[in-house]
Amino acid sequence: MIAKQLSFLIVAAVFFFAAQFLENHFFPVVEKFIVTEVTRYGANVVVSGTIDKARPCVLLQDVQAFTKDGETLEVEFLDRSAGYISRPVIRGASQPFGPWVIKGGANEVFSLYSLHRCHALWTQETKLVTIEDSK
Repeated sequence: MIAKQLSFLIVAAVFFFAAQFLENHFFPVVEKFIVTEVTRYGANVVVSGTIDKARPCVLLQDVQAFTKDGETLEVEFLDRSAGYISRPVIRGASQPFGPWVIKGGANEVFSLYSLHRCHALWTQETKLVTIEDSK
């Protein structure tokens, strides 16, 4: 009896992780994230571009920036007004983003990540882009 319960738990865990892996790789929230402009202002980097959101998932937190060493960089969103709500999905249409100020991003390699919830089972983290600002 215990063996049956244990085997069920193992199968359920494998299914859960396999489903999460498949969703993250084959059903992304963001299909395209294209940086069209990168400008350095002192120690900061300002980025702008376009985003193609494929699924109507809820953005759980602001886009995060991390250096290749795992250090968190502050992101200031100059394109947001009070009462900002995550962009809706517009199929087949690129939507502008930015300017976003990546504080301390000058002379760094950093990546931008988003975190969405599409359903109750798990969240979906997306690596949007890696930017290398060199001298």
